[in-house]
Amino acid sequence: MGIFNLITEKSRAFEQQLIGIRRDLHQYPELSNREFRTSEKVAGFLKSLGLPVQTGVAKTGVVALLQGAQAGPAVAIRADMDALPITELNEVPYRSRNEGVKHACGHDVHTTIVLGVAETLTAVREHLRGEIKFIFQPAEEGVPAGEKGGAYSMVEEGVLESPPVEAIFGLHVMPSIEVGKVGYHIGPVWASNDTLEILVHGRKTHGAYPHTGVDAILVASHVLVALQTMVNRSIDVREPLLISIGIIEGGNQFNVIADRVRLLGMIRTLSPDTRASAPAKIEEVVRGISQSFGASYSLKVTPGAPVTMNHPDLDSFAEASNGR
Repeated sequence: MGIFNLITEKSRAFEQQLIGIRRDLHQYPELSNREFRTSEKVAGFLKSLGLPVQTGVAKTGVVALLQGAQAGPAVAIRADMDALPITELNEVPYRSRNEGVKHACGHDVHTTIVLGVAETLTAVREHLRGEIKFIFQPAEEGVPAGEKGGAYSMVEEGVLESPPVEAIFGLHVMPSIEVGKVGYHIGPVWASNDTLEILVHGRKTHGAYPHTGVDAILVASHVLVALQTMVNRSIDVREPLLISIGIIEGGNQFNVIADRVRLLGMIRTLSPDTRASAPAKIEEVVRGISQSFGASYSLKVTPGAPVTMNHPDLDSFAEASNGR
């Protein structure tokens, strides 16, 4: 039997077990950098396969290493483990038991898939060449102020060394893709994600005398609309840029002109060059509008995840493998 048919046979044999693991993880979701139960479950499963396991990487991360029967390069397969601060409303037997926390982005599935890959490849290790490192990352969704994201922390702690990996493969579930299908794309596949915070400072006054103050809410409204216009008119349409404002905070009395408004949102791009130039363009818009109304402002862009760029050689390799 060929290796691909053998992998298919083994993976099908583990299907029901993996469904149970996924549903267990779904019932007990944990927030970023707090994936203690998840980490314990992952490490226990990997140890049951006889793999050497390292825990406590970047606080709650887990790493396991599978040695093939023959010498060869080392590659890594990565999954994220954390959940989101969302209340689950689904009426299913395995709904979240942790109030206010839910696996809404599929990380329970990602973790289960990579555990299944580890189990399947361990079962066929005599056919493998090289080493496979299984990386289970904490804190992908975002962390509280003062904490580090899981990917940066794991890299800093040497997850891609000892042995050094020549390639790393990640995955993400996608509801728009038919079950049983695999999607892949050469080049940029996931946008960068930076946090944008704008503070508009006006001058408080009674609502009956707006001419004696500076309306921070009005200024912020113009900024919000102008940023969307900037995306359409200042950025090459071939270089996608998304600016989304999710929080607007301002005012504390219905009849008083607000003197401060906070806008909080995100900047996403598919180009490193656009990502680098976007903050200056945004500030130009905010500065011009604020000055025209007699307001002041402050602006802060906090870097998050960079653009995920798929290597063309690895994408071609994945396509060829999928065809088998």
